Amino acid sequence: MIVRETLWQLGDKLLALGEAVVEADELTPELEERLDRLEGDFAAKLEQCAQVRATLRGNSVNARAEVQRLEERARALDSGAAKLGRYMIREMQRTGQLKVTSHDGSRAWAVREGKGRVVIDDIGLLPDDLVRIERKAELAKVREWLMRGVVDGAHIVVEPWLDER
Repeated sequence: MIVRETLWQLGDKLLALGEAVVEADELTPELEERLDRLEGDFAAKLEQCAQVRATLRGNSVNARAEVQRLEERARALDSGAAKLGRYMIREMQRTGQLKVTSHDGSRAWAVREGKGRVVIDDIGLLPDDLVRIERKAELAKVREWLMRGVVDGAHIVVEPWLDER
């Protein structure tokens, strides 16, 4: 069953009907029928929203997997390009061809002295000025501590959540 009205509109109608029921001397069959119909429409609209929500969640999971796949693919492509570059350098050095120009003159390659690549042997031995430390809170532990008392710099915000079964 597709309900065309928004959840907000149905909610307004339910609230208005609730007020009408309170003001009425008794719950007439007509009021009861309208209430049942509105409650059914409200539940049907929640079902529609839940279906869209499930689709969005599924798309989100797929998007995260696609991002991971694309990042892995980019790393593999970068690795392949780096290997090919090292191969080109090695062969140019081996043959003594340190400067090469393409047949049509549109491209040129030259083996040059690099500026060096930094390799960290033991980060613990580096001075503090040369190390960036990322601080990240461990939320589960912060929650535990907050449950036992006050923790400066953190608090718990209680928000409603949707229990969907």
